[in-house]
Amino acid sequence: MDNLKIIETTGLIIIYETDKGEKVVNARELHQGLESKQDFSTWIKKRIEDTDAEENQHYIRLHKKMEANNATLIEYILKLDTAKEMAMLERNDKGREYRRYFIEIEKKFKQNLLDSRNLSPELQLLTGLLNQLAAQELATKEIKQEVQDMRDVISLDSTSWRKEGHALIVKAANKLGGNEYIKTLTNETYRLLEHRFGVNLNQRLINKKRRLAEEGICKSKREKLNKMDIISEDKKLIEGYVIIAKELAIKYGVA
Repeated sequence: MDNLKIIETTGLIIIYETDKGEKVVNARELHQGLESKQDFSTWIKKRIEDTDAEENQHYIRLHKKMEANNATLIEYILKLDTAKEMAMLERNDKGREYRRYFIEIEKKFKQNLLDSRNLSPELQLLTGLLNQLAAQELATKEIKQEVQDMRDVISLDSTSWRKEGHALIVKAANKLGGNEYIKTLTNETYRLLEHRFGVNLNQRLINKKRRLAEEGICKSKREKLNKMDIISEDKKLIEGYVIIAKELAIKYGVA
């Protein structure tokens, strides 16, 4: 990723391309565009932690020497999926604006993979017709899927909350870009639940495991417990989880 080439300058943020053909952005430029009130160093460290981003897989760090004072400036170069996830975590209009922009940029680059300009006129015509038919079929499928997604959101209730709630999160993650967003959305659900109901799910989980240990329950069974098990013990938390799962599904375009 060291050799970056500017390939897009007309949108919200400069898009670069690495020598491997990967599309990336500069985290410092993203931070500025999102108008975060946190200083960059604090912001980027928190966002890396929030998204579970791994160095050399989701981002790289570049060390630049500043000519003025010979100090070292650390730049974080983010892959588009990681940048999109970080933008989503801003939870404001700017964050949503950047997330939508990254989605459109990804679509644009995928469409440009096949350049038909060098084809014969006959093949160009055929390609255009096929693309038009493909677009129509995809649009029809998207409409059908949106109707089904709306039904799924409306039908979610407190009796099938666990399985269907997770299914909504998976669908929302796919809308955002893939399964890598499942953990982020799951954690967002827990965060909202804790905030609204004034609970600490992690502490409740620790307490439950401690009680089970005192009762002689084996460690393997204790370690299988998670926050969803804690939610399942409290009717109010179940109802809260259902509401939040529906809200996130609607917010991120499932319905």
